[in-house]
Amino acid sequence: MTFSIEYPPATKACARCQSPLVWLYSARTSKWFSVVPEPAETDVIRVHRCPQYPDDRPAPAWREIHEIDEDTKRVGIARVRQALASKENET
Repeated sequence: MTFSIEYPPATKACARCQSPLVWLYSARTSKWFSVVPEPAETDVIRVHRCPQYPDDRPAPAWREIHEIDEDTKRVGIARVRQALASKENET
């Protein structure tokens, strides 16, 4: 008996919490689910708990999310500035 599994979702990070996502397939539910690696422990993962969106509606873009706390804003701003600085250093 053979069966095929669809490819995992293309989303690499959560727009809501800006966590990197790892996709795992559940044979029991026949669905993909996302986990987040723990930064302090390389062998530990946890289930991604941000609200999931139905398949027919895409997750909101980061511009559409209004309920971002101040710590998340600071981390996001720092990442953007770091990315821009690395682009400027390339040229």
